[in-house]
Amino acid sequence: MNIKEIETNQMIEFMDLLLQKINIDVINELETYDCHTTIEPIFLKCFEIPIKEKEEAYIVASHLKFPGVIWGALEEDRTNNIYSSRMKFGTLVLEEPYHYLTRLSYSNDHNVLVDEISKEQQNPVNMEYAAFTYFIIGMDYKSENKESKAQKCLNRALKIKIENGDEKKSPLPKKIIEEIEQALSELKDATKNLEPIGK
Repeated sequence: MNIKEIETNQMIEFMDLLLQKINIDVINELETYDCHTTIEPIFLKCFEIPIKEKEEAYIVASHLKFPGVIWGALEEDRTNNIYSSRMKFGTLVLEEPYHYLTRLSYSNDHNVLVDEISKEQQNPVNMEYAAFTYFIIGMDYKSENKESKAQKCLNRALKIKIENGDEKKSPLPKKIIEEIEQALSELKDATKNLEPIGK
């Protein structure tokens, strides 16, 4: 298979549209469930440091002191004359760095993938990004001992479901779901052990 990366200007067009959409829609989603953060924009792009492997993603996130990183975007399969779009989500909030893949989209024209993002400007945010964001922000709140905010974000992350064949499933992988459930258990215990003031 002869796979080639998309030309820079095509990639920039794709990423600019995607970045605009997820920043606006994810922030709206967070505010709806009272999980907003003071950090804006939530997603930043970085073309100065190309990321192809997960190790590079972890280095960039660590250097920039970001809890999460997204990379991937567009590839061209010249043998089959088709373009593909698949993002990779990585996080440093766990004991060990961890990453997973989003669903894969195909088209024989990269403009179709760009148009899909453009046409979706008025539609709800892709919930894969929202679930990942709730997880990252929830774990960050937990590390800062902001139990109430952490519980709201992490519970919301678990409630998000997307179409998967004939059923709806969480867009988060099993590893992340287990980490969220463990964190919520710890937060519940911490809240339970708080002594009422004045006693």
